[in-house]
Amino acid sequence: FQQGFAGSDIPSLKLESEYVYTDSLFYMDHSTAKKLLAFYEQIGTLHCEIDAYGDFLQALGPGATVEYTKNTLNVTKEESELVDMRQRIFHLLKGTPLNVVVLNNSKFYHIGTTEEYLFHFTGDSSLKSELGLQTVAFSLFPSISECSTNKPCIIQSILDSTCSVKPGSVVEYSRLGPDVSVGENCIISGAYVKTTAVLPAYSFVCSLSLKMNGHLKYSAMACGVQDNLKKNVKTLSDVKLLQ
Repeated sequence: FQQGFAGSDIPSLKLESEYVYTDSLFYMDHSTAKKLLAFYEQIGTLHCEIDAYGDFLQALGPGATVEYTKNTLNVTKEESELVDMRQRIFHLLKGTPLNVVVLNNSKFYHIGTTEEYLFHFTGDSSLKSELGLQTVAFSLFPSISECSTNKPCIIQSILDSTCSVKPGSVVEYSRLGPDVSVGENCIISGAYVKTTAVLPAYSFVCSLSLKMNGHLKYSAMACGVQDNLKKNVKTLSDVKLLQ
């Protein structure tokens, strides 16, 4: 990057430090892809949840064992044929080489849960300082006290001057009207609250756009940031057991 273009006035780009930011990812070669495609065409329609990290990757490499196929704790909905399908995939891919690229002096940050999301965006996180994440980004929002800890994080949102957002909360892609109060450790995403409202602490509010009969509709979901969203019941009468 330090080498400029010969005979041009374009300045060379100098990197002060060696950093690479990457997400977890995987590749497979053509022979493996063809093997999976042939398997899919053989069995026809899938009737259970199969994913790459939970099923494909665990079958690779010399140390792979079939025991993982019976572990269904991370499955949203367990179907009767799930274990059998996992075992068939294991035997299909067994012996396939697994090559891993390990970055020198690497750091791994996991932002896969609501509590991790709040910590990295509002707390004293190394990731926040390393990436230079701002407390208020591309937003209109009343000033935040500099002396407070776990400041709220406001991302691409417009908040009325009479709004209040407690420490430790994230408001993103939202518009909040007069006298809207957001409690501590909340995630408010894609919401439009026009009237006076109090959102309790540890609330997770998210709005989705839906197309129904050719018309654009919106649906709002609300739960707690500490709720187990994978917990389920078999009948509607048992819905209270989800609390």
